[in-house]
Amino acid sequence: MKNKKTFESPYFLEPTDIDGTEDRIQAKAKVWGSMEVYDFIVDTTGTVYVYDDTANYHTTCHSMSAKSQNRIRALVVNKQKLRKKDDCTS
Repeated sequence: MKNKKTFESPYFLEPTDIDGTEDRIQAKAKVWGSMEVYDFIVDTTGTVYVYDDTANYHTTCHSMSAKSQNRIRALVVNKQKLRKKDDCTS
């Protein structure tokens, strides 16, 4: 059995990366056992929250894999880069 290396995400968000605010995105991911489009929030610490239709609020209790959470963080970072690029061209 090979030893698995621990993976550190290159997408961990520092507060300066998201201007000290939370960022929101809609994406398709496997949450609560089903693959659907959900509303996600990534806060300044990099914590991924998913909107829970039953509870009517965003929660961290979502059973998402680390890989899926890293993908959501990466999407938010890309969204922020596009926003900054648009701000520079305006």
